[in-house]
Amino acid sequence: MRRGLSLYLTSAGFEVVVAANEASGWQLAINENYGALVDVAVIDIAIPPENGAASRNSHNYGIRLAGRIKRAYPQVGIVLFSAYEDRRDEVVELLRDGVKGLAYILKGSEPAALLEAIGIACSGHVHIDPEVTNARALADEVFARLTPDEQCWVGIALRHFNELTDREMDVIARLASSSSVESITTELVIAPKTVNNHLDHIFGKLGLSHVPAHLRRHTLLTKACMIHDLKTPAL
Repeated sequence: MRRGLSLYLTSAGFEVVVAANEASGWQLAINENYGALVDVAVIDIAIPPENGAASRNSHNYGIRLAGRIKRAYPQVGIVLFSAYEDRRDEVVELLRDGVKGLAYILKGSEPAALLEAIGIACSGHVHIDPEVTNARALADEVFARLTPDEQCWVGIALRHFNELTDREMDVIARLASSSSVESITTELVIAPKTVNNHLDHIFGKLGLSHVPAHLRRHTLLTKACMIHDLKTPAL
């Protein structure tokens, strides 16, 4: 972990950069000195939009900031947290848009739970606090929102996830969170050829080697990985 965008945990081995609101958080994310180096953003859903403004629990400024960061830097992990349990639908919209590397936990969680959530988000997986919603029901909801063609291929992939090795799961999580082959080689300390071999095996095992032209197997992989994470929570 090199740099973190937001709140605390310097004693846990993170270098923390503080951003108090949506505007300053976004400026920090796109700053050339930090944007490309940020590994994880820890964002309060109820942050204010700008200096001097009041935070409003009914507004999703934190969700909006998370979406902007993910669009600019898909590889950055996002940890959203809130004091309330009624923000589920906004988080579902992020998942519906294909966001990976996302954790959502409630304020008041133990520090160890927050650290685990940061690790999950950084590794490209998805975690939703069980106090917020039933993750398996949420997985079913995300699956139901796929197109019929997507449901067919994602369903095939989900049936074969148990055939993947631990190393293949490491690769698939990073690829699903938009990491490049180059970044995967750096993170896992393996050769590019090895990464490509893993990808060939992954797509073959999951039945995604010959996806129709109007679908993208990377997108199908991302959605399958997201639903798998929700059905098999890491925490």
